[in-house]
Amino acid sequence: MHKPGYRWAVIGLVLCFVVVILGAYTRLVHAGLGCPDWPGCYGLLSVPQSDGALETAQMRFPDDPVEAFKAWAEMIHRYAAGLLGLLILGLALYSLKQRHQPDYPVALCFGLLGLVICQALFGMWTVTLKLWPQVVTAHLLGGFTTLSLLLLLSLRLSGRLQALPASPGIARLRNLARLTLLVVIGQIMLGGWTSTNYAAVACIDLPTCHGEWWPEMDFATGFNLLHQEVGPNYLGGMLEGPGRTAIHFTHRIGAVITTLMALTLAWQLWRSRYSLLASLVTLMLGWTMINVPWLALPVVLSHNDDERLAYNSAREAMLLFGTLIAMLAPAVLDASSLPLALAGMLLFLLVAVLLQGSHRPLSGAQHRRFSELLRDSRVRALALPWFLNMLANAIPGTVLVLFMREVLQAESLIPAALLSYFLAGLLAVPLWYALARRWGSLNCWRLGLLLSALLFSLAVGLGAGDAYLFIAISVGTGLMLGADQALPSAMQTGLARQLMNESGGATIAARLFALWSMLGKAAMGLAVGIGYLWLGSQLEPAQSTVPPDWAITTAYVAAPVLLKILVFFMLGSRRLRYLNEEVHNA
Repeated sequence: MHKPGYRWAVIGLVLCFVVVILGAYTRLVHAGLGCPDWPGCYGLLSVPQSDGALETAQMRFPDDPVEAFKAWAEMIHRYAAGLLGLLILGLALYSLKQRHQPDYPVALCFGLLGLVICQALFGMWTVTLKLWPQVVTAHLLGGFTTLSLLLLLSLRLSGRLQALPASPGIARLRNLARLTLLVVIGQIMLGGWTSTNYAAVACIDLPTCHGEWWPEMDFATGFNLLHQEVGPNYLGGMLEGPGRTAIHFTHRIGAVITTLMALTLAWQLWRSRYSLLASLVTLMLGWTMINVPWLALPVVLSHNDDERLAYNSAREAMLLFGTLIAMLAPAVLDASSLPLALAGMLLFLLVAVLLQGSHRPLSGAQHRRFSELLRDSRVRALALPWFLNMLANAIPGTVLVLFMREVLQAESLIPAALLSYFLAGLLAVPLWYALARRWGSLNCWRLGLLLSALLFSLAVGLGAGDAYLFIAISVGTGLMLGADQALPSAMQTGLARQLMNESGGATIAARLFALWSMLGKAAMGLAVGIGYLWLGSQLEPAQSTVPPDWAITTAYVAAPVLLKILVFFMLGSRRLRYLNEEVHNA
């Protein structure tokens, strides 16, 4: 049974996730100084829009002309962060009322309150000190820390955490996990320092840097934390090439160390028979390492529509095949065979690196600003349906175990349902590839969405004894998964190729696929919050910790049906049909 304040902690967790996403968006569109003052914007509570407000703003800040797009990005982030701060304040005050309850995390609630106050100060100094790298890095780290502590608070208030049995083996695992956590935090700090000093593209080749294994670097300048001058505007960075290269290269070395630590932790978890935790660590590590280059490969390698569709289909089929392997691995692998599995992963990564080919430095004219990319109507027309469809697939995925265990009462058949779903998706990719060549990617994707919504709706009314019927439905929805995997990505790579031709550089493709990746991860993270927030809201104090069957069925069925139908109609707009025609015939 969850403790008082649990639902508000979960709401705070979801809101904090939104705040982090908004902060990342603000950073990516270079809107950190969209408002030159704090907490208002040009001395106002909102972005100046009227002629009088614009004139007043220009008089107050003559050196900072109003850019409404950047100002709104910054202020929306502030509004959401302020709302989060008020919610955390409420949680802290409420914890005082519950302080006599055993094991209630009062200290954690007030620790969160202190942290969010520090975050507000760092946010203010980010603006007043003109993006001083030390402050911005601390602000980025504070955001991740707030999100992590809210997750910890939600878990503690859920009442479902059980302490691991005390033993020497558990103690060693705990110490290794703590050490790995410290290494991960250090790598995040290096990533923040890389971002705030605009060193992310200091090296554009991999695994070498500027064609060398040890390029010219100036570590003293790159990591001069105490003597950097405060006062200049740090937008775009103030360091020379060798200093930025030192930061970038150090981040790469940190990535190698973090990888080795995470793999060591996964290996020890596997040895201790915590296969689920080991799988999660390995999965997140691998996904982080190959996500963006893996997505961008069809853009680099393809030269026409047929090639682009073929590359995307093959890529997504490999992704589904890898998912099947990941599902089966905990059942067939033990500690003795894990080195073989890791060797296979490293071989895969080596092949991916070799496929990248050579890189040439890009001129400044070839770089397209992220804000310009987002203002492109073609990008927005594809981005929103992609996000909503990812959300439609992720929400039922988060509650599938509950649906089969509680509604169908067939917990033993969960592996069979998952296996049938992903195997059907894998087998369907060539079919959708052939159909798309004849009827077009957009038309086939819309057909897949409509059929998927119909199949999900068949799960309404299922109960105990209907597990095999549900597996049949899973096969059907898996067949539609093939369309969701191959067809939208083909349209994305087509658009990326067109934008590359317009801008004359490959940086646009990297930013575009970084956007797809961010939206995909945001959808998966948001799905967990939406699914379990809905299920948690249906619990009553007198009930057990399990939501009623109707609530689980609603979460599993309603979200994909409604969202996929919405995406179906969105893809039917004339603007998007024109975009699809433009993409495939450019």
